[in-house]
Amino acid sequence: MSSPHPRSLAAARRLAAALRRVGDSSVAAEIARRVDDLLVPRLTTVEAPLLVVLGGSTGVGKSTLLNSVTGHRVSRDGVLRPTTRVPVLVHHPQERSALSGAGMPPGVELCGDDAVPAGLALLDSPDLDSVETHNREIAADLILAADLWLAVTSPARYADAVPWAQIRRAAARRGPMAVVLNRVSPADAETVSAHLAGLLAADGLGEAPLMTVTDQTVVDGVLPASAVAPLRAMFEGLAADRELRTTMRRASAGGLAVELAGQAEQLAAGWLGHDAASTGDDVSEAARALAREAGEGT
Repeated sequence: MSSPHPRSLAAARRLAAALRRVGDSSVAAEIARRVDDLLVPRLTTVEAPLLVVLGGSTGVGKSTLLNSVTGHRVSRDGVLRPTTRVPVLVHHPQERSALSGAGMPPGVELCGDDAVPAGLALLDSPDLDSVETHNREIAADLILAADLWLAVTSPARYADAVPWAQIRRAAARRGPMAVVLNRVSPADAETVSAHLAGLLAADGLGEAPLMTVTDQTVVDGVLPASAVAPLRAMFEGLAADRELRTTMRRASAGGLAVELAGQAEQLAAGWLGHDAASTGDDVSEAARALAREAGEGT
């Protein structure tokens, strides 16, 4: 099957090859890996479920939200996973094959669930501020890979530096994003939500959907259905609108391409005037070509 984005795909592969020729550079190797693992699969996949990543700080209730949207605890073969050390991707059972090459970091566990509408895949990400470096790296990769980042926060964490840095990066690449203010008391919901909305607007994200989930009793890991009704409505709307999903996938792929191209060009700029200058020229040229193709519509 031919790529739906042949010129962007060729530019991405050219950049990855140029980065691999750098030699002893862990940064170049990491950018090349992201191009290969995250971007290239997106440019070669014609149809895939919209990847919605629930990401945020420690203790904001990402897993509880995912459980609540599905209506039960997310499980693997009936066995409850104890933590979010391993990212769990919940999808409609009939769409497993479509996800196999959809551009996700290695190690993501797939879990079929009839509660997830066809056309969507919901991923519970490790914490952005995890004490474990590996978990933080996976979380950052997943947000880059997301077609829609559902940024989950809470009254105690919504101004934290780590997730806010990711929010600004998402804004810069124009990645589709929605925000959930979780675990907020009903008495404070309006005040905190308004303050968070102001912070988002100040960073150019005033149009990002902002939903509030009030603090309620959790039974067997699940909130009352009414608490997550807006989330479910959003997901059902996305599942019903194939054209919108395609537009969002295209936007997220374009944003990812621009970000990775920018990382590569910044790396290459550091080699000017050094022995690696010619290699840097190759990387810079390939990066500019990818950014140009992405800017023209991926």
